[in-house]
Amino acid sequence: MERRSQLTLTRHQFNLESLGERLQRIENTTATMKDKWCRGDEVMRDFTGTWFNKRKEEMDTCFPASPSSQHY
Repeated sequence: MERRSQLTLTRHQFNLESLGERLQRIENTTATMKDKWCRGDEVMRDFTGTWFNKRKEEMDTCFPASPSSQHY
């Protein structure tokens, strides 16, 4: 009986270690994805800001503000 109990405990310990490794891999993958998403968000914000400023410059060039329209 003692041998069987020892084998069962060993098997459970192995299963717990395997679960721990799997959870660690999931955590690492999640951290990597969050980092990629954050960098992607930064790139999108940079692109959007640059695009908006470029469009604003084009609008100011095509339709310059006249002194009489400044009070609006």
